[in-house]
Amino acid sequence: MSFKENLRKKIEIDRMARRALGSLEPAEDGVRIDREAVRGLLETAGYESRVERDMELFSRDFSAEPPEIIVLDNELPLYRTTLPDVLLRRNPFLKEMLSIRNAIRILNDKDVVRARGADTVMKLHSRCVMQLDLRYNRADIESIFEDGAQALEANQPEAAAEALTLFAELLDLRVAPAASKLQGFLILGRPTTDEAGSPAFGNPLIIYNQGAGTLGLLENAVSGSHRPKPAVLGDFLSNHPEFSLEGKAVLERLKTEILENPPGHKSIDSLSR
Repeated sequence: MSFKENLRKKIEIDRMARRALGSLEPAEDGVRIDREAVRGLLETAGYESRVERDMELFSRDFSAEPPEIIVLDNELPLYRTTLPDVLLRRNPFLKEMLSIRNAIRILNDKDVVRARGADTVMKLHSRCVMQLDLRYNRADIESIFEDGAQALEANQPEAAAEALTLFAELLDLRVAPAASKLQGFLILGRPTTDEAGSPAFGNPLIIYNQGAGTLGLLENAVSGSHRPKPAVLGDFLSNHPEFSLEGKAVLERLKTEILENPPGHKSIDSLSR
């Protein structure tokens, strides 16, 4: 795959991991893991599936000695043990529970569990990303820039938004969470602080109005939170100062920043966005 294709894949992997991690947050009715997102990660990481005792089990090699087996349920445990042992510990038959030795194994699985919940998700995320070649050269970045510039000129919002999203991935710019509730806007920035040292979002703040076809960059930030609410962001947009850069010049700025300051590896924390 080309660099752009690998980068698109990386963005999709991050989205699936964020969905899975978000679904692990406690709710009123308990944890309900996003099984579709986890299945996507498992498939991308090369796991095969099988159903035993009404459980969805995944492994990259069920015949390994011992295999690594993930049980797709709300706890999402990752075992390093045999398949029969997983079945015994996770969903034992009554006759199996009558054995004192088995009962001890059922009640305590710390000897064979290597990860659980969010730790399992992050292991899957790492394995998915490791398969991608994310090395790039100047021509790769120039290609994304040209795609974005042409899309802006031709007023093709989807293509322009994709170019911005690809550049944002390389620069660790985040999509403003509230932007999804402001129809027609793609807003990018970073968690930062304002002049008073309070949480803020921006520096820079990149605003793409897909309906109007306008793209602008502000050097300042929206104060009050790393995740500004829709009302706060809406008020800011309606009263913002003049853009520092507009149109193609915004893409030029992002391209230059990438080429002059190659990004490092992202931290796990970046998946919480």
